[in-house]
Amino acid sequence: MMNVNPDYITNYLNKINTQLDSSIQPNNNKKSTIVFAISLKSKKVSRNWDVVQQQLAKTLKSILNNTEQNFRIMVAGHEKPTINELSNSKVTWISVNFPISRSNVGMSNDKMKKRKVIAQYLSKEGYSGYFMPLDADDWVHFRFVEYLNKSPFSKAYIFNKGIMSNLKRNEIWLISNFFKHCGSCSVFYFQNNELPNAIETTGGIFHGLTLTSHPKIIQNLKMYKVKYKLIDLPFIFRVYGYGDNNLTIKGKLSMDLSAANYNTFGTPINNEIYHQFKVN
Repeated sequence: MMNVNPDYITNYLNKINTQLDSSIQPNNNKKSTIVFAISLKSKKVSRNWDVVQQQLAKTLKSILNNTEQNFRIMVAGHEKPTINELSNSKVTWISVNFPISRSNVGMSNDKMKKRKVIAQYLSKEGYSGYFMPLDADDWVHFRFVEYLNKSPFSKAYIFNKGIMSNLKRNEIWLISNFFKHCGSCSVFYFQNNELPNAIETTGGIFHGLTLTSHPKIIQNLKMYKVKYKLIDLPFIFRVYGYGDNNLTIKGKLSMDLSAANYNTFGTPINNEIYHQFKVN
């Protein structure tokens, strides 16, 4: 494999700042709220609950440190973590008490049921706005909300590029078709009547776009005739290699996962990465 500039990801991230610094805020004063919807696994299916809590804290920090603050974070789970970030006024904790499953299928269903619980909560509030399913360990760039505010309205945004990582190997890499590899890959605008009004609700556009397999998201958007915008800036950092990722527990991904598995180039994580995602 050919040599690659070890700073190539940092250089790519700097495109975000360059683009946003040159953007002009739309003159309509209309900023839709975005809800980051996080499903947290149960302590009973985690390998190390302390690590799970630490990863969630970093995810919340990455959002809370955004330059613009017209967002909310909603976390649904069985056991409430004891981390300071959950006391922030931007964060809402939703307790669930449905049965916990340790099977592979059960773990996937658990995530979707919690996502639907969040949507049901929003439905009852009368919420209309952006909804972003986010894994409880992934990071969001500190100018992502600003990017949404400065972008022309779109019913859906899909992340075509993103950053993958293996913390165990201290390796990160940039990848295209990010939506095929990470569930934290999309943002949707839902009118209130498009949100499920009960946990038992099935079907409809919310189900088709947020509760189905994320690699098929483009296909599903076309099926529902929803116009979307592909984002080619790496606003999402997919965290892997800390030992409690669901795909690790399910045995679907090796802890030795690397850039080579994706036929691309990996580089070490540097301090600039932590600066751009504000997790420290």
